[in-house]
Amino acid sequence: MLVGLLLVASGCRRGSDDGTQAETESAGDEVCVGAGGPGVLGIDGGRFEVHLDDAAFGFSIRDCDGTVLGETRRDGPAAFEGLAIGMVEAFDPGLFYDPKLRDGDGASLGVRWFRAAELRSGDVASGGAELVYATRSDDGEAGPDITVRVSTTTVSAVLDIEVPDDERIVFTALTMAADPDEGFHGLGQHFDRLDGRGLVREMQMQAESASESGTNEVHVPVPFVLSTRHWGLFVDDRHPAAFDLARTREDGMRVAFFARGFRVHLLAHHDPLTMVEHYTELTAQPAHVPFWALGPVWWRNRNTHSDEVLSDARRARQLGFPGSLLWIDRP
Repeated sequence: MLVGLLLVASGCRRGSDDGTQAETESAGDEVCVGAGGPGVLGIDGGRFEVHLDDAAFGFSIRDCDGTVLGETRRDGPAAFEGLAIGMVEAFDPGLFYDPKLRDGDGASLGVRWFRAAELRSGDVASGGAELVYATRSDDGEAGPDITVRVSTTTVSAVLDIEVPDDERIVFTALTMAADPDEGFHGLGQHFDRLDGRGLVREMQMQAESASESGTNEVHVPVPFVLSTRHWGLFVDDRHPAAFDLARTREDGMRVAFFARGFRVHLLAHHDPLTMVEHYTELTAQPAHVPFWALGPVWWRNRNTHSDEVLSDARRARQLGFPGSLLWIDRP
């Protein structure tokens, strides 16, 4: 059975303050208008709805016309299906359980996956919902229950994912379906390309022997991803994590955290910059930078000694180079 948990209701209109029909600038300005009552959650000014499946964990994000913008991946294996937890036989405190999962499913770390397979109990009501799911491995073995508490903010739908406080649970993962032409942006500062599809974006800096710098070159990780299909996902958690952007499986975008549960905000809008604004409403606006920081910055890729730095600065002044900052870099 499918129960629609509507973050804004399924009907939509274009309205003015006096209730009359009015044209808006774009389809992105349409506001879904709901009938209210049990099973419907409204977001003030929202432009989307989320349908939750009450038989097995899954949801779809839709616009007012019912078009599916994004949805959870529903076809196994457990490591890449909807909501799942990764468990080991015995937790090793001397081992880093890397959420990048270089082998795809963590088998080299001794990880077994259990998907949220069946709704054990739950109550879908106006204003919130608490759903408890039984978990199963790929071979049918039962695992710990997962509790999902659903609520809304003025800009997002919120899934609070809770699992038992068992140290053997090393990963919590959420996998969205990925269309063949879908791109994924965001996740902080990167130096390779804007669309991260086909890559794994890590959310922590760590040692990386193969890198020239000796690190994985993660500088400003932000667990907020934007899809080119007009939905976004922000995980409000600071544990080590990795976003597998259709690299391991071309039809799946997996968020895996080295954590027991996390809070995820679901966003949607036809304008990606509006979703960025909504993200800053959930977190904070960045501080104003000093004026000098807005000027050109220049540096050598590698400085050898202080005389070289001072010589560069003098030469730049002699030649009238524009700039307000000289960066001393020793990677």
